[in-house]
Amino acid sequence: IKTFCKGSDWIPADAIYARVPSEKYRALIMKAREANFTMLRIWGGGIYEKDEFYHLCDEMGILIWQDLMFACASYPDRNEDFIHLCEREIDYQTRRLRNHPCLALWCGNNENQWAFDSQWKKDTEYFGGSIIYDKIAPELIRYLSPHIPYWNSSPYGGEEPNANEVGDRHHWNDCTMNPDMEKRITPEDYDKVSSKFITEYGYIGPCSLSSIKKYHGGEPIIRFSELWNWHNNTFEKDTVLAGISKHYIDAENLSLEDYLLYAGICQGMMLSYSLESIRSKENCWGGLFWMYTDCWGEVGWTIIDYYLKCKPSWFYVKRSFAPIKLIMRAEASNIITTGINETPNDFRVPVEYGYISFDGKDTATKTAEIHLPHFSRDCVLRFPMGNYDLKEGILFVKPLEIESSDMNNRLPEKALFRADVFRNLDIQAPKLNIENFSEIEKGMYTATISTDVFAHAVHFDMEEDSILEEVHFSDNYFDLLPGEKKTVTLKSNEPSLDRTCFTLKSIYNKR
Repeated sequence: IKTFCKGSDWIPADAIYARVPSEKYRALIMKAREANFTMLRIWGGGIYEKDEFYHLCDEMGILIWQDLMFACASYPDRNEDFIHLCEREIDYQTRRLRNHPCLALWCGNNENQWAFDSQWKKDTEYFGGSIIYDKIAPELIRYLSPHIPYWNSSPYGGEEPNANEVGDRHHWNDCTMNPDMEKRITPEDYDKVSSKFITEYGYIGPCSLSSIKKYHGGEPIIRFSELWNWHNNTFEKDTVLAGISKHYIDAENLSLEDYLLYAGICQGMMLSYSLESIRSKENCWGGLFWMYTDCWGEVGWTIIDYYLKCKPSWFYVKRSFAPIKLIMRAEASNIITTGINETPNDFRVPVEYGYISFDGKDTATKTAEIHLPHFSRDCVLRFPMGNYDLKEGILFVKPLEIESSDMNNRLPEKALFRADVFRNLDIQAPKLNIENFSEIEKGMYTATISTDVFAHAVHFDMEEDSILEEVHFSDNYFDLLPGEKKTVTLKSNEPSLDRTCFTLKSIYNKR
């Protein structure tokens, strides 16, 4: 089945490889599956993973893009002894892994062709390592594993290895690593993507406070202290604060708690918008972001931290990768809604679409029926943008519930149109309520969330953070339209969990 590959890049789950227990592998792969991943790319700067990793991916339906372990360096392929070792390594790993159903592609290296073309050839005419990726590896793999395709490098394709129109692309310099700060923090720049397959790009976000406490080991948590910076990605500097200031609130004097909240939501927003942009492109077939796993505690690229705590961005990515999905974008004066259905079933879905003010008082909506054929991705609804005040309200497409039908359990989430940065919108504090909190079976609960006005990044909060982090939510940090209700599932082993344990919070403009 032809499929869009949804997922991320996998690095070793611990800086000390032998320290990763079976339980951590299982937890990570399960959380990838729950976040609607269909692929992990094993990065060529890491390791060939243990057998149990591949067995888990077989079991849970996660495809593997397998880099050979060559990355970001020139290799001495004129040395016969080194070449002999490389041949033995590729032979062994190909035989070991070739019969796993999860193996989708072998790849010769990470970024070496790109680096030679853009950097190294200025200093040398000889590409050290090319014999391995262009001759030895493809010959061995085509002989030992002919049913799995081989790709020379990542990125690769075209006259320039990181070309935007050919092959796969590492989409770094256009956005997150662009010297222009505005391009790093503007999600709409991802609407310009025209690549066939994205295998790397990302955005930085911090861990939870409890995780930061763990790697501070009892020392005071002071942002930009020496200890903080040891655990801080170099691209966090300036970028995260600039993103917070652009989208939400002036970031200079934020408390630690507010920094963690706004930075986490910014990471989620940047990843979700970009993945939806990539996913909506008709001729693009992969969106893999950097990165899924972390090898130690840090402010970094991942959506799940070293201690297996989901960041806010995990929920954003999960929604962006939903198998049945609606995505709204502007085209001239029209709104284009892309409908995606990755299931083998056809659906006809009644929807309400149009404009609603953030306070819910002004509406201009219509209804329609959209068709989502099986295994499809196409424009399913087009309507004029109109002259509405998009600082006072929002354009949306929302599926309508169907009476007496189990289809309600498979309806796509509503789609919202992003017209401006959040801090420019006139959004006031909502009245959030938790209704119908009930235990449906031991350790599993449902709660229905309601709001009076538009509510952004609605999330659960508890006085005891340690208990909150042991609760697993089916969704969190989500938006609600005025008057909308949403039912969330909670899992916890906490025996005293009830409605009184939680409060609800959201982000609004404090004017």
